[in-house]
Amino acid sequence: MPRPKPPQLVTVPTIEPFKLESFQRADISRTLGYDLLSPELADAIEHAIACFLATKDGNPDTTVANTIAALDEILAHGRTYEQAVQRIADDKSSVDCVTHDRLQALALAVMGGDVAARDGLDCAAREERGQLLRHRRITPKTEALHWFCVMLKLFFDEYAAKGLERTPANSRVFALEALTIAGVNEPDFGTHPERLTEYMETDVTCPSEAP
Repeated sequence: MPRPKPPQLVTVPTIEPFKLESFQRADISRTLGYDLLSPELADAIEHAIACFLATKDGNPDTTVANTIAALDEILAHGRTYEQAVQRIADDKSSVDCVTHDRLQALALAVMGGDVAARDGLDCAAREERGQLLRHRRITPKTEALHWFCVMLKLFFDEYAAKGLERTPANSRVFALEALTIAGVNEPDFGTHPERLTEYMETDVTCPSEAP
């Protein structure tokens, strides 16, 4: 078995155009509370699905062991510390999305010369390491699906008709329609809707929004 190592940066995937069929536009319109889907909304949904399809197989380098190796490299404060921080700060980092979301802002602050951020990054890395040892949440083939569900929730909250309540049930109806169109067959989402809600309601902070 190969020794775990910090995952390399991901390569930019090739995104193939995706087009909704007329009946799919009608179904999506209904779930968003519209009679007709505007061209702008249709384009946005098509692009979101295309991005998911380009990344749905996940990155085999994104594993629990490799992510822990990346955290250990930060905590060691050795000769590769600067490289380790840069790897976490990069948008193309291959650590899992939860780890990256929690550590990226601190890593960027360290790179910017914030001395206090070094201690903050150490604390966050140590906490993440402990969580990963207790709960091995990383599965490469679910990373893209996880993010896609989060994006669908954000999309519903932003673009659904004003008269449509922003409830978990309504957002799930839209998400299930989009997931079906994208070819996702997750029976648990239908029989255990709380699982889909958990995927959709993950707290995600974009780098530009980080404090």
